[in-house]
Amino acid sequence: MVRTARRARADPGGAADLQCHQVVVRVEGRTLVDHVDLTVAAGHWCSIAGPNGAGKTTLVRALLGLVRHEGDVRVGGELLENLPRR
Repeated sequence: MVRTARRARADPGGAADLQCHQVVVRVEGRTLVDHVDLTVAAGHWCSIAGPNGAGKTTLVRALLGLVRHEGDVRVGGELLENLPRR
């Protein structure tokens, strides 16, 4: 389950800071994250909840670019793989 909420100062008309579309993570033939779509706007936060082994940490790792994934992850409108590493 994914929930999002807005901080009091959030600009609901602003562009999304984080978007993922059809994100899939497969490891050794097993699908660990299956076609996740998520948008978190500027000034908002997101909670990811689920049972052990549901893929929460794997999803976050995909959103950070730490694991190979299919689908698009965008930060500030830019594809994650096009952003400079720090």
